[in-house]
Amino acid sequence: MNNSFVFSAFAEPDEHRVKIMGLHRVNLKSSKRCICWFYKEANEPENIQTNGTIDLLTDHHGTTYGAMMITCDLNDNEVWHAVSVTPSIKHKPLNRMILHYPAKAVQRNFTLCLSVMHSRLGNVLKFVEAVEFDKVLGANHFIIHHLSSSQPMKILLNDYIKTGEVTLLNYNLPIGTKDVHYFGQIAAVNDCVYRSRGVSRYVFVVDIDEILIPYAFNDWMEMMDNLTSAEPKASSFSFRTTFFDTTMPDDTRRYRQKDLATRYKLTTLLKVWRENYIFERNVRCKVIGKPELIDVMAIHTVANQKRAHKLIPVNYTTALLHHYRLKNSSPTRIYNDKTRQYSSRVVDRVIKRVNSIPTPCIRV
Repeated sequence: MNNSFVFSAFAEPDEHRVKIMGLHRVNLKSSKRCICWFYKEANEPENIQTNGTIDLLTDHHGTTYGAMMITCDLNDNEVWHAVSVTPSIKHKPLNRMILHYPAKAVQRNFTLCLSVMHSRLGNVLKFVEAVEFDKVLGANHFIIHHLSSSQPMKILLNDYIKTGEVTLLNYNLPIGTKDVHYFGQIAAVNDCVYRSRGVSRYVFVVDIDEILIPYAFNDWMEMMDNLTSAEPKASSFSFRTTFFDTTMPDDTRRYRQKDLATRYKLTTLLKVWRENYIFERNVRCKVIGKPELIDVMAIHTVANQKRAHKLIPVNYTTALLHHYRLKNSSPTRIYNDKTRQYSSRVVDRVIKRVNSIPTPCIRV
């Protein structure tokens, strides 16, 4: 379609509809209606046409393009192979997208939806630290939309792909990066959520400079079992955030693994002074949710969820998101070394991963 770009499609059999992810020109006065064409086979002409609706998602920040989600009616119980979208019945479909159906068996507990990978995210060692720490806490799989990366990062990602821990999706933007806010991250995030339906119990939208530390539990699974038991109608849970200033000196007093943590530059274990401020609910929060109950995911909340379900805020004494960044807004600090209870496992995993990479791409 003119002024629109689509890249993935997901069936919702129980809702008799299909959701399509893409980008759409903002402030365009054209119709928000479209036609969806469904195909039985990859190259077969047989098809049906149904009505579709274009919804522009929020968070476009005044850019030319924003993330969109197209909803197509699908009133039969047939299994379709592919779908196309056109502005009207008069237009000829230009391409076909494979239609993804929800998996029939859960294969993992936690899938993490990471930020769009681009060349500025080039610190390979920090990536290893984040992924291995998340795995200690309960992460099973990572979905990454790949725009660009350095050669060392590609070597590392390929190593994770070989072990089945990372799904890397080509994310070739058809427009300039300045024409859409942060690489169209909302479209990528929702693609990740829908892609995880049926295969993962939970999805977690997070960046590689953030670690969710469960304060009242040993790991994420124990925490989520407790939270969902207390709130059976919850679609998702929101966790508050605090900043750890990475410009602060390393504090290694009484830290037995300080030599290894220092050698591998493990920020999460060396920076143990947080700002004396925890962001309020709905500000910089991050969400863990059940993918099949989320209609539209945002970066810091759930924009729309299945009816009769809700987003539950979690007390920061239960779990807190540690965000490690260059930040110095609070004049006072609070000592917080909760990450060090996982130190031995994190250090061991980081060393093992670094040593497993066939071509040296990390300097320590």
